[in-house]
Amino acid sequence: MPKVHEEVLMRKLKKRLKHKEKQRVKNRELQKQTDDHLDDKCDDIDEDTGDHRKRTIGDRIETNNKKFKSSEEPTVGSNEEIDDDDDEDGEECPQLVTADSIPFNTSLTVTRFDELKDKVSDLTLNAIKDMEFSQMTEIQSKTIPHLLEGKDLVGAAKTGSGKTLAFLIPAIELMYKLRFMPRNGTGILIISPTRELSMQTFGVLKELMKYHKQTYGLIMGGTNRQSEALKLTRGVNIVVATPGRLLDHLQNTKQFLFKNLQSLIIDEADR
Repeated sequence: MPKVHEEVLMRKLKKRLKHKEKQRVKNRELQKQTDDHLDDKCDDIDEDTGDHRKRTIGDRIETNNKKFKSSEEPTVGSNEEIDDDDDEDGEECPQLVTADSIPFNTSLTVTRFDELKDKVSDLTLNAIKDMEFSQMTEIQSKTIPHLLEGKDLVGAAKTGSGKTLAFLIPAIELMYKLRFMPRNGTGILIISPTRELSMQTFGVLKELMKYHKQTYGLIMGGTNRQSEALKLTRGVNIVVATPGRLLDHLQNTKQFLFKNLQSLIIDEADR
C-alpha cells in the first residue's frame, strides 16, 4: 500500500476514534443530568406525599325512631358474610383533620382502647383485645371520639397509621346501638377504590365483628354477583364495596335495601 494512502487511513481512524470518545463523554453527561433530575423529582414526591393521602369519613347519624318503631324490643340478626369462595366472575361542614392536628406517623399514644369503655361496647373492646391492640395510634386517638359523637370528619394520614380501625370502630358501634337487623337493610356503606383495599378492610371488619350479631359483607368485581345479590336482598348491615360493583347492585339488585343508610365512609377519597 502506498505510504500516502496509509497516512490518510490512519488520519481517518484517529478521527473516528476521537468522535466515538466525544460521544461517550456526551452520553455520560446526559445520563448524569437524567439521574439528577430523577433525584429531584423523588425529593418533591416525598415532600408532598402526605398532602395526597386523604381519607374521608362521613359518619352522618340521623336517628329517626319512626324507622325502627316497634312495640317490642328488637332482636339481633344472625351474622351473614358475603365472602364467597366461588368466583365467577344544607348539612354541617365536616371537621377537617389536617396534618397539623394529626402527625403523619404510626407511633402509639398514651391513650388506651380500654379508656373507651363508657362509649364502646364490651363486644367491640373484646374483639380489639383479641387483635392484641391496647394503645391507639395518633389518628385513632384524635378521630374515634369525634366519630362516636356522630360528627362528620375528614382525616389524612399515612398508610399503616391505623385509619381502618379509626373508622370501623365507630361504624360498628352505631349499628350495635341502633340494634340494626337484616330487615333494616344496609346502615353502613364503606367504599374502597380497589379490590385489594376492600379485602383488607373486610378482613379487619371481620375480626372486629367477632362478637357482634349484625350482618356484614363484601361486594366487589370479579366475584359471584348473583350470590352477592342474594345476600343483599336478605339484608347486610355493613357493606364494604368497590365503586363499580356497588353501582351495579344499586341499579340492578331491586331488593337491595339502603334507604336506612346511616353512614357513608369513603376510603382513600383522593383516589
